[in-house]
Amino acid sequence: MYYITNQDDHIIAADNNLLLLLNIKDLVELCTKIIHEEITFLYLSDNNVVIQTPYSEDSYTYQKTELTSLLGKLTLFEVKMLADEIFVPEKTCETEIKEHESPKSDETNPFTIAESDDIFNIDGFNSDNLISAEESVDQELSVLPKNNEDQLLLLEDDSIHRELPQKASLQEKEKNDDLFDLILPGEADEHISEIQTEKQQKFIARADSVSAIKINVAQLSKKIGISIEDYNIFLNEYIDTALMLEDDLQAADLNKQKNAVDTLLHLSNVLGLPAAVDILTQIDKAKESDKKPLIESFYTVLSRLTTYTQSEEDRNEFTISPTIETDTQLKLEPLPEESFGTINLKDVKPIHFDFQLEQTANDLNLPVELIDEFVHDFIEQAHTETQKMLRAYEKGDLPTIQKIGHLLKGVSSNLRIDPLANTLYDIQFCEDSRRLEDLIKRYWGHFLSFETQINLTSR
Repeated sequence: MYYITNQDDHIIAADNNLLLLLNIKDLVELCTKIIHEEITFLYLSDNNVVIQTPYSEDSYTYQKTELTSLLGKLTLFEVKMLADEIFVPEKTCETEIKEHESPKSDETNPFTIAESDDIFNIDGFNSDNLISAEESVDQELSVLPKNNEDQLLLLEDDSIHRELPQKASLQEKEKNDDLFDLILPGEADEHISEIQTEKQQKFIARADSVSAIKINVAQLSKKIGISIEDYNIFLNEYIDTALMLEDDLQAADLNKQKNAVDTLLHLSNVLGLPAAVDILTQIDKAKESDKKPLIESFYTVLSRLTTYTQSEEDRNEFTISPTIETDTQLKLEPLPEESFGTINLKDVKPIHFDFQLEQTANDLNLPVELIDEFVHDFIEQAHTETQKMLRAYEKGDLPTIQKIGHLLKGVSSNLRIDPLANTLYDIQFCEDSRRLEDLIKRYWGHFLSFETQINLTSR
């Protein structure tokens, strides 16, 4: 069995044998159980590791190998079962038979058997009374409890002595579960359902908040073992993936739903996004009829994600704008859920600002040619997403406009196109549709200037 950990000793990969041993379906479930301390790996000084689950505690030997990867320093663990893990009972069958003769043998023991004379009550057995002996045997066996008959059959196979204690624990758990089902009153089921519904509503209310979700890129990138620039790239790819999987999350095909949730849940765990993990976990557990508002809240969470540095000035600058917008929003009257109108960008004039490919290349420690390629990809993406933004404006679809603003803001911020990033930031957190037209035109003015500069310098 094999698994891989990163520099923070978090498991990021595991083979199927380990998952089967722990009765885990995939890596996402394994990471979740480790986070909740349902499964623990205890490393001992003599190259032994103890894997603890709610039902077992087993020891294994391990060998580890240090690896170097694009994700930083990794460690490969090869785990093998100890030779003494197989359970062998100390008592022999003969000893157990003798113990059965004692007056204290009323307790049921799956490894004991009664003396043949006690069961059959045969005196002076010989070939002449064979038939009567067989009849006596049948009569005595019919009197035995059924569980004793099962014990006799089990004793015929020596493999019973090799059963692991884990099997007994699992059987005990199943019995307890059955007993719980019998004693649980119907009112409790209804109460549990009410609690789950209330919990979902709290998640939705928290997810739909307009305040930004700040991501400490420096801390998270260090924890994962990658650079800040790589983390920003992965974060943008994660958001792109989430937008592409939106239809799958809402699909009638349950397999598509499950695959989409599992993919996003895994990526959210890797990138350290607890808000996204919480809402995706709720989506995974929710009834089909309750999923739609949770999915909408998930994309609201994505629109609130904003990266920041550890500088106090950056933190203060970051938090001022959303707070002002939130206070303003509280004073506004509710807007009608209809079209916001139409926006014509043909008359928008460029708003000039200076952008240097070389400066961005130096900041990101990348070749100028590669930055130039990224910039052209962004220009093409911006044209496509802006058309989507205009259609969403005509439909009165504010969440979609905010998502597109967030998507383009992330890319422009990574490329150090600050005026564009600042305007798109305002679009991302805008809750007043009456301000959108001015913000979108201001964004487009900056974009036209940027596109012109790139076209001139690329010739």
